[in-house]
Amino acid sequence: MARKSKGKAKKGTTKKDFEMIVERLVVESEEIVKGTILSMGSKIIQRSPVGNYRLWKSFQKTGKPPKNYVGGRFRMNWVSSINTLDATRQTGTDPSGMEAMTRLKMKVDDLEAGNVFFMANSLPYAMELEFGHSTQAPNGIVRTVLQDYAQAITEAKAKRP
Repeated sequence: MARKSKGKAKKGTTKKDFEMIVERLVVESEEIVKGTILSMGSKIIQRSPVGNYRLWKSFQKTGKPPKNYVGGRFRMNWVSSINTLDATRQTGTDPSGMEAMTRLKMKVDDLEAGNVFFMANSLPYAMELEFGHSTQAPNGIVRTVLQDYAQAITEAKAKRP
């Protein structure tokens, strides 16, 4: 038996309604992904050791810093890219990490659904630093940040408007 409704009849979800819901979900998902990548990428940059030659074995032997040495080259060389790994090396230093952070933010802003995000450091000693060569990051850099990815996602969800 058909039931009669009281008042105005409710219409079903239209194609336009469905498209709007899907678009909203895509935008929300992109915001969460971008927030997660930005958070994790920032932590990778900030946890990267800035050379302290006083901790080096060679300094312990000679008591002298390397000639013309300035720390921050490793932080400078975090390179972010979309869809293709960028293995270029940056010149100069970035002890604060601000230049690398600016480049990271610019790439994250350009991300779209379906893109693949890459973040790499192509300096020849990057693997040594990742696997405990530095007393400033004895447990690595990327590996320790990746362990907290679930927390980064939760934080990105909470920051959404």
